[in-house]
Amino acid sequence: MTVQQALEKDLGTLPVALRASPLAEMARALAFAMDEEPGARDLASLNKELRATLAELRERSRETAKDDDPIQLSQERGPAPIPLRRTS
Repeated sequence: MTVQQALEKDLGTLPVALRASPLAEMARALAFAMDEEPGARDLASLNKELRATLAELRERSRETAKDDDPIQLSQERGPAPIPLRRTS
């Protein structure tokens, strides 16, 4: 399996908006460069950058999921206030 194939598998677990983001494109470029068999020093640098990019994508994915999750939003807001009825 190439680095690009592994990356696409990982990106497939992210929301669509993140898969098409510039950050995901940067990860693809890094994976492509890693598959070109660079020298050991360059490979180490590319690996470090790819790992940091994937970490940022995963963090953004959690933020996006939290924003889109109605249950999470409901739990953060707490229970709705119950209006009191006045009897006359």
